[in-house]
Amino acid sequence: MTQAGERHFTVSVYIFSTEIKPKVLLLLHKKHRKWMQPGGHIEAFENPLEAAAREVREETGLDIEPYLKAPKNYSDNVLELQAPLSLQQQPIPAHGDDPAHYHIDLVYVIKIPHSLPSPLPDESDKVNWFSESQLDQIDMLGSVRTLVKELFADLHKEK
Repeated sequence: MTQAGERHFTVSVYIFSTEIKPKVLLLLHKKHRKWMQPGGHIEAFENPLEAAAREVREETGLDIEPYLKAPKNYSDNVLELQAPLSLQQQPIPAHGDDPAHYHIDLVYVIKIPHSLPSPLPDESDKVNWFSESQLDQIDMLGSVRTLVKELFADLHKEK
């Protein structure tokens, strides 16, 4: 049971296609009914990258593991994991029996070849690739729209 003000660790993955004109993969969030990136809670016994791969696999049907940076293994079984792009603290409003709380979200960005999504049943109603020009035509949270536009701008700089 979630307590008011509690903080949960989550992951988000912004997935871009490696095409000449890249697209971003978004899903229609069941609760918010807005287009968002795949992601969710980090479960017990998972590190953030394992959670990211699992959430993306469940919500989109895509396997991102080959595109994640492999952990560096130091002595004494210490692993250096791929660092996220950023950490975000997100307020989560009360919903049903859950009081208002926060997500501490580890945000990752990856590039993969364009693939057709095939989410697990009951995970995602709609999953689509969107071009940069389509972003203003879809219903998104302001923070998601801002970050996706910034990430597209970064992709343009890389060329």
